[in-house]
Amino acid sequence: MRVLLIARPGTGGAARVLEALLRRLPERGIRGTAALSSLEGTEVLDAARAHGWDTVRLDMERSPSWSDLAARREIARLAPGHDVIHAHAAKAGALARLAAGGVPVVYAPHGLYFTYHAPGSIRHRVWRAIERRLASRTAIFHCVSPTEADTCVEAGLCDRSRAVVVPNPVPHLPAVRAPEVMAGDDGPIVLMAARFADPKDPITFLRAAARVDPSLRARFVLVGTGPDEKIVRQWAERPSGGRCWVLTPLPEVRTLLARTRVAVLSSRSEAMPLFLLEALAEGVPAVASDLPGCRDASGDAALYVPPGDPEAMAASIERLLRDAALHADLSAKARARAPQFDEERWLDGIVAMYEKAKVPAAP
Repeated sequence: MRVLLIARPGTGGAARVLEALLRRLPERGIRGTAALSSLEGTEVLDAARAHGWDTVRLDMERSPSWSDLAARREIARLAPGHDVIHAHAAKAGALARLAAGGVPVVYAPHGLYFTYHAPGSIRHRVWRAIERRLASRTAIFHCVSPTEADTCVEAGLCDRSRAVVVPNPVPHLPAVRAPEVMAGDDGPIVLMAARFADPKDPITFLRAAARVDPSLRARFVLVGTGPDEKIVRQWAERPSGGRCWVLTPLPEVRTLLARTRVAVLSSRSEAMPLFLLEALAEGVPAVASDLPGCRDASGDAALYVPPGDPEAMAASIERLLRDAALHADLSAKARARAPQFDEERWLDGIVAMYEKAKVPAAP
């Protein structure tokens, strides 16, 4: 089978999942072309080349742009000769479905964009209408959680048979040395890793850090990058009850999680956050925004707080730092839940999804 992978990898969890696809699919006899934007880095393109994929630089802006016309033409040129197109996130998903011709498209929203906006708002209505117009061009919606599948069906994008749930995996990646701030025994680490942009809301994490009791000696570490990095660093430098560090992304967040007491995710919208899955694998309890995607990921291994509520987040962080029995209980639940997101299980699901989408060969 030949697959055309199209994406704007960015710097978040979707990039990690794409790297796992590029690394693991050749083991199942699946290769093809990786057409990837490099506007936020070439790491995923480099990974595609390293694992034997044909590669095409297909730069795509996040917002609508005149360059989208050229990208659409390039996708139309690339599509023939592939059995399936696997398009990731809204921009690549829209262009792929417009340009695919007769090649079936598997569309992975990684969080449907209209759900980032308040129901009934103009943006919510516009982006949902666009998804509905493109839905008939979609062979399968690759949903990373049951909640995302429910959203596709309830929004009228597809019936249940075309909403295939294949949750994100916890990739098996080599470890790297943790930075010095993670070393030693100078207070527990509270860690968040996310892109510095909506809908991740790292500012709520930093505001919560300032409210945590200083006597707990917690160290707050925020890992990521993105368009809001300047303001994030300004917030981190404010006087607070906790000590805050902002680190540029590392290739292996699990190395940091291995030394972490509490994982935190303060997003305002999520589909299936990879950071929470990695916390499960390391047995780290989480404090997360009370969103369906976060609950799909962490289940009963987390405490949940209203999105954008630093007071509630600080209180939950303090609970996990003070209550050893609660921490041990959630840690055990995290390790028990982690096998649901095993990479081999995920790979089986991806291959089965491609087989379902593939156009039958002519007799």
